[in-house]
Amino acid sequence: MWKKFDSLMLAQNDTGIKKGENKMSNYYRITAYHKPTGISAILDSNGRFDAIWKFSAYLVAKGFKIIKVHSSDNFLVGNVDLLPTTSAKIHLRATADGEPLLEPDNYCGQACTSVIVGDKLYLTDLKPE
Repeated sequence: MWKKFDSLMLAQNDTGIKKGENKMSNYYRITAYHKPTGISAILDSNGRFDAIWKFSAYLVAKGFKIIKVHSSDNFLVGNVDLLPTTSAKIHLRATADGEPLLEPDNYCGQACTSVIVGDKLYLTDLKPE
């Protein structure tokens, strides 16, 4: 399954950050589905993109359908920990065959959505009940 993603992502040295340029510290998480390969993924970026739409556009250009988009302040970690440091890389946090599951859930009295890819999940869309 990992080899399918290798061909979709740019080479590791293509960081999009020029020498001497400050790395950005924006944390984004995207859940996406790649129909040609039938694989869903949770991908994190902590510094590669200065705007969430740029991360989304990058994945769309690679053939992904964007399912959920988040910055670090609008999702709960679940069992997919946040990246500890900034990086110019995109981090593949989870993959699974088929589309991601989006299930209604409840967290501390708030309605929310569980986003599930394989054995990994996180919560989003928290709404007071």
